[in-house]
Amino acid sequence: TAQGAGPVRWGGAGPAPASAPATGLVPVYVVLDTSPAAAGCVVDLGNALRSLQTLLANSPDVASAIRLSVITYADGADVVLPLTEVSWRTGVPGLTTSPGCRYRPVLRRLKDLVPLETERLKEQVPRVLRPVVFFLSVGQPEDDAEWPAAHAELMAHPYYPNIVACAIGADRARVAQRIASRPALAVAAVEGADPAQSAVQFSVLLQRTLLHLGRSAIAGQMELVLECPQGLAPVAADE
Repeated sequence: TAQGAGPVRWGGAGPAPASAPATGLVPVYVVLDTSPAAAGCVVDLGNALRSLQTLLANSPDVASAIRLSVITYADGADVVLPLTEVSWRTGVPGLTTSPGCRYRPVLRRLKDLVPLETERLKEQVPRVLRPVVFFLSVGQPEDDAEWPAAHAELMAHPYYPNIVACAIGADRARVAQRIASRPALAVAAVEGADPAQSAVQFSVLLQRTLLHLGRSAIAGQMELVLECPQGLAPVAADE
């Protein structure tokens, strides 16, 4: 099913290019908050991207099954790394904070990008698995009355992504619940956690999850399994 753990088999009767993985490929979008609230952890988020590059470059089999994009958001949204297969040659973007904090622009950007890029991948490989978004939230959205409609539009699309929401700022349990595509994918920093340390833990979560995701994609499966490091925890459904 669409929400289940099984592969989503889309398109592609033609042969895959020689450089493509033999089984499955998963598009992954890392969405990072660069609003003023993230000022204390933006360096750590940049380090997280470099650590992710190191992981994938050292695991070329896993990297071949993943296409990675990085999008930052504050008042607007910027694609700082277009969807690509990560290697040592990949240019890791630098991160800086910007004024504002709105979710609507980045959700609308995802709605534009995810279907378009999924279709392009389907022309290249025989099986594309459902896209995955890792959405990190630090600041409180200033467009709280507007972004839920953009979220609903994204999730209504046939190529809707699985959204892993990791909230490390104020009201984090509620934010994670509202952004995640299903309750099991909502994660928040534990009480009293320091944002910089929480960003480091997000990096660990990202690396663990992508490693498992890539290995399962090689086998043609979609296994999105979250192993929260100390400092992050699943959000209980009743919170």
